[in-house]
Amino acid sequence: MIKLRHCLLIAGLLVVAEFAMGQGALTLYHLMGQPMSEEINPAVHRDSSRLVIGFPLLSGIDINANSDFAYSDLIHYGSGEQSDSLIVDFNTFHDALRNHNSLLQEVSIDYFNFGFWSRRYYFSFHIRDKQLGQSKFDKKLVTFFRDGNANYLGQNYDLGSIGMNFLHYREYAVGVSKDLDERFTVGGTLKMLFGKSNLLMNKLKLDVESGAQGEHLTLRATGDAMISAPVDITFDENGFVDDVDGRLDEFGDYFFNNKNLGFGVDLGVNFKATSKLHLGLSLVDFGFIRWDADLYDLTEEGEFRFEGVDLSQSINENAPGYKPARDAFEDLADSIQSGFRINESRSFYVSQLPKKIYLAGSYFLDGRTSIGLIGRFYQYEGYSDVSATLSANKKIGQSLGVSVSYSMMKRQFDNIGLGMSLRMGAVQLYLASDNVASIIYPSDMQVASLRFGINLLFNRDYKKQRYSRLRADNDLGNNRELVDRFGDKKDQDAVFQK
Repeated sequence: MIKLRHCLLIAGLLVVAEFAMGQGALTLYHLMGQPMSEEINPAVHRDSSRLVIGFPLLSGIDINANSDFAYSDLIHYGSGEQSDSLIVDFNTFHDALRNHNSLLQEVSIDYFNFGFWSRRYYFSFHIRDKQLGQSKFDKKLVTFFRDGNANYLGQNYDLGSIGMNFLHYREYAVGVSKDLDERFTVGGTLKMLFGKSNLLMNKLKLDVESGAQGEHLTLRATGDAMISAPVDITFDENGFVDDVDGRLDEFGDYFFNNKNLGFGVDLGVNFKATSKLHLGLSLVDFGFIRWDADLYDLTEEGEFRFEGVDLSQSINENAPGYKPARDAFEDLADSIQSGFRINESRSFYVSQLPKKIYLAGSYFLDGRTSIGLIGRFYQYEGYSDVSATLSANKKIGQSLGVSVSYSMMKRQFDNIGLGMSLRMGAVQLYLASDNVASIIYPSDMQVASLRFGINLLFNRDYKKQRYSRLRADNDLGNNRELVDRFGDKKDQDAVFQK
């Protein structure tokens, strides 16, 4: 049977990961002078460099997390005599929860990327790892932990459900975008995916029965889980899980494996409604992974009867037969037998990618200043979320771009973000966050995001850049300065074809 400490370890690692990190920085989209907006919309490019090379391993690091509560709702410094100590505050934590709660964490790292212009076409390629952790639980479970079983003696109590999902995969992507004409740009990215590890446990239903005198608790759980990961799960003669061991010595095989094939696509369009108003729509990470390696399909239909822990030998450490309290609880953990058992073996299962839909608009006050608005719909394994970001964006000289943003995310309306891109010769640094306070005070935040990277930019097209600014300042093709600098309407079109 699986040991309880294994379950607690897995759950603890997921929760720590959730808090340690917050969905991608929307502030990045409108930030001028950087080439990474194409990750949100493959038809949008904020830099005119003809060749972009991402610095290996540092071109794009994205760390994002959000939850329905803040870490400080549960653990914070006390008051009075406890002002210098951390306390666990179940009352505040309980009151901060919704009926159904979720925690979501995402990390992505670019190993390599590059892009280049060829006349009206922009081509790109990247290799990227993406990892996601998701936990879900009902408020009823916390209510039971807070209030105990005194109100439910001799009764059954529905604890709701919990869920855990974990996803790690690598994507190899080729993208292309094209200026169809002065107003329309379309783009797309095709991705080949290789799944590294996956856990799908969307709903494990829990209920508890209390003895009439409170002398015992019986916990029941029902649900399903699918796992594809470098672990060895052994089963007893009845088909129940006996033990779980990770194959940590096979990290190289895990990192470079090319199993669990999948495909994904990003699609985007950018429309210049007027010289000042630009609109964008994109679909990102629409795809799937077919898991067929290191596969386990499990069903939970079990119960555990708890009657307490014997601490009688853990009082006096000098007494014969002394047993540390930790060992007593480990004995309890070892006595708990899991109800997880193997289903009939299946050869594969399919999981979906976290889907994103973006709708954006930019209004250019002049060629170097814009007001931007972007909204995002996010959906993954029963979890969905809507967020929006309003930003003011400025290009200063040829080297500096700055964005200041305000975001509505996760029922929070106090998210102030900041973005900056700085070019020093061919080297460009960029940084963006939708909630700067989350970097300074992470324990008080429900939303955290940070995106940063280093790129090498070559052969910036200053003529095209100047042309674009004049177009934003004036009506399309009718301004005398445009004619003087770039010729008549036909010659102006040729600028974009170079």
